[in-house]
Amino acid sequence: MRVEMIPVGLIQANPNSLRTVEKDAEEYQELKQSMSEIGLEASISVVETEFEDPENPDQKIKGFTLVDGLQRTSIAQELGWAEIPAIIKEREASDQILAQVVANGTRIPTKPAAFSRQLRSWMDMNPLATYQELSTRLGWTNERLQKSLGLLRLPEILRKRVDNGKIKLSNAFALSGLSSPDLMEQFATDASEQSTEDFKETIAAFKKKERENKRGGEPTVETFEAVPTLMVRNDLLDEIGNHTRMVSALEKAGAKTAEEGYKVACQVLTRMDVDGVAQQEAAWNERKKKTEEKAEIRAQAAKDKEKKKLEERQKDAAEKLAALRSGEEAG
Repeated sequence: MRVEMIPVGLIQANPNSLRTVEKDAEEYQELKQSMSEIGLEASISVVETEFEDPENPDQKIKGFTLVDGLQRTSIAQELGWAEIPAIIKEREASDQILAQVVANGTRIPTKPAAFSRQLRSWMDMNPLATYQELSTRLGWTNERLQKSLGLLRLPEILRKRVDNGKIKLSNAFALSGLSSPDLMEQFATDASEQSTEDFKETIAAFKKKERENKRGGEPTVETFEAVPTLMVRNDLLDEIGNHTRMVSALEKAGAKTAEEGYKVACQVLTRMDVDGVAQQEAAWNERKKKTEEKAEIRAQAAKDKEKKKLEERQKDAAEKLAALRSGEEAG
């Protein structure tokens, strides 16, 4: 890797670029003003490459392909710069895509579906790579990677709505978990209008009903199940300071050997000791109560809406009948 001033005219856009240049965007205009007044604060990134000479297709020109800096390069062309500072890297094509994903995390925001398409491109170019490898290289959790790639299950029209900000990203993730494109389109309006919490409940209720229908209408009974969850940082620091939770857990478990003590320590750290499980269950019951209350409110609102529609139809029918009788009497 080296840093050099390179000719702007010998730079070509990456065919796998995560975005196009949007010259009317506010961020683009702000960057253009900054570059015209104080120059370029951060070098672009490129790889050396060869491409066709537009004036002589049989000849190859040695130049550069962008890894990061499409907007800055476009502005440099507009401002008439002959050269631009660049970090020249050596990368495989698949690594260029990955470099863009990482670099664009701190640049003008890339649209979510564009990220997903390029991540899929990287996976296709590296068929032996695992999700774990890619998530590690990105510094993401496996869950975040799976959710991002899940956006590709959405129909194209819905992916555009996600990119345009008409559907919240968190709602798009929930929407992509439905079993068919038809269902995704069916719930698209709810995804656009509802809060994240409400939409998750909407999808959860639908999936629950779907499962019940598959079992012939057998109702589902929700039951609490403790889940290992690492103790949060502040609680862990408190425990290191006073050991209260650990001492209590050891006493309740009746631990007598080092092995038993180690087991209890692991349970405390993952909130699977007696007190931790009790706290989880209390929180679960509270969430369940709130969910049921919201469901009752929505159900009542739906009944009130149907009642109002019925009253309006009855009123409309009565007015038409009265008008008809009035006309008959006048005749």
